[in-house]
Amino acid sequence: MKNENINITYGAITVDHVEPSRFDSNKFQAQIRQTVTRTYKQKGSDSLSGALFNANEFGDGEAFDEIRVTWLPVPAEKATKEAVEAQLVKFPNAQIMRFLGLKPILSDEQLRSMESGVNTKTIEQYANDQAIPGVNYKGYAVCRVVKFVTSKVADIDNRETDYIAETGDVSEQASTFEMGTKVAATVNASAEKF
Repeated sequence: MKNENINITYGAITVDHVEPSRFDSNKFQAQIRQTVTRTYKQKGSDSLSGALFNANEFGDGEAFDEIRVTWLPVPAEKATKEAVEAQLVKFPNAQIMRFLGLKPILSDEQLRSMESGVNTKTIEQYANDQAIPGVNYKGYAVCRVVKFVTSKVADIDNRETDYIAETGDVSEQASTFEMGTKVAATVNASAEKF
């Protein structure tokens, strides 16, 4: 669901460098980056009060940049920064997508290689690699992965879904809704008296 109070802007994808792959001696890898800016609109009201002025009159609020960096495999015959940049031009809607969750975010290929024994990395090792230092969600470490995609898609944030799956606890979500409903009903009842 899109939040109307947040404007998200994706900068151009740039190529930092191309180097031999750490994982496959027959390939190279390109390090690419993109700046994603979230601008939060200022509001002149909240869920309990009306606005004296239109939200657009307040202008944009604070902007926060997130720099996303990932690596792409590159065939040996295309292992130059210029060749990767030329290839990126063919994908004008490409972006670096962000995945957030409370458990490790793994591709189907990673899962299969773990199941077959080819990949000896454990779920715990993936969780440690993906954990954002110093960031938690309701007491759980947050895992973050960024991946290159060739078309514009929304970031995926599974933190609340993972929390409910892990704990079975939907009470906080329900109690917040119930409290908001009760407060709104009280405000509305009070307003009717005047």
